[in-house]
Amino acid sequence: MAIFGNNSFSQRGSEYAPGLTVVPPSPYARRIPLYTHPSNAVVKLGRGVWKFQNHIALAPDPLILNKNAVDHPNRATATTIGGEGLEWGAWLTFQGPNDAITSTSLPFLVDIFTNMPSLMPPSERPGMGLSWFPTIVLAVEFKAPIPSPSSVHAKRTVGLYSTGKFLVDGRHDGYVEVWTAPCDIGQGEEVEGWREKQVCIAVATQMASIIPMEVNMKRGKEGVKL
Repeated sequence: MAIFGNNSFSQRGSEYAPGLTVVPPSPYARRIPLYTHPSNAVVKLGRGVWKFQNHIALAPDPLILNKNAVDHPNRATATTIGGEGLEWGAWLTFQGPNDAITSTSLPFLVDIFTNMPSLMPPSERPGMGLSWFPTIVLAVEFKAPIPSPSSVHAKRTVGLYSTGKFLVDGRHDGYVEVWTAPCDIGQGEEVEGWREKQVCIAVATQMASIIPMEVNMKRGKEGVKL
């Protein structure tokens, strides 16, 4: 795993373009890509193998998941230029009242997403049963300082967004963004302009593989031989 960037506040900026940052209301600034406000989000169970299930609440964005449908305009055809790939997004809240989003939690958060193979319909992944998806390469970049808790930035909730575009011999890519959230899941209320105030605090890219779960369990029982 490689980690880049600096998420502490700096007065110096870049050596070549001091303080140059594109943020809203600039039309060139990216906004948080989740559609559903966390106050209206519905919590769903995560993957059954997650040992940390009781420590988080996860609410996938149904409008993003709908974009993965077979008949959605995002699906590629012979006339498509490029292709959107598959998308996933969710709000995540740490359950402990004293929990907080920190720099050390970001590498964990960028690895909490539904990958491309799992988002594909069964017809597109023949022969893939219950599987493990080990991360082979992971690069994390801290984009911005984590804002202090306030009326527009939650202390223990983030927005997660990911895309996947390539799947070759089981190897698949993932691109992930971690955003601040205006409130915790099921709390607060949606107000106009809430997206303009949210900040992307980290992005990550990764390459992972697909291993049948029975193979992974067999290796675990055999142990590591030196």
